Amino acid sequence: MQVRARPAHPDVTWTARTVARRYRPDRLLGRGGAADVFEALDLRLRRPWR
Repeated sequence: MQVRARPAHPDVTWTARTVARRYRPDRLLGRGGAADVFEALDLRLRRPWR
């Protein structure tokens, strides 16, 4: 089995999108085997969401 390295920075197209029309992912906090965790901006409340 070969493991390919993933880029250190999140995909630019992903960070430009919103999730559920409410959250905008801003900064990558960490990576794991099953998920990438981002800090996001709650567009409705105008505050960071983790």
